[in-house]
Amino acid sequence: MTGNAHYTYLRGGRLPAHRQALALARRRLAMYNRKKPLEEIPLENTKVWTCETEGCNSWMRDNFSFERVPSCIMCNAPMVSGEKMLPMLVNSTAELKG
Repeated sequence: MTGNAHYTYLRGGRLPAHRQALALARRRLAMYNRKKPLEEIPLENTKVWTCETEGCNSWMRDNFSFERVPSCIMCNAPMVSGEKMLPMLVNSTAELKG
């Protein structure tokens, strides 16, 4: 603040217009960022491919693989079909499997 504006503010006067706008924006941002209750994400039993190598934890959803029997992208080993409880996702490119 400039000298006069700062003095006016300290004496109980009003803030300059640009400072009022900044304060209002901060208040609105604080209201917007308040924590809202999180809704539960529904889970479903999903077909996945998991790497069969002992030390590799790689896996992918079946509807996100581009091959009928994919190989692991981490270690190039074959993958085994299985199931996991995962959040629901929709993949519109599932028909692109070769």
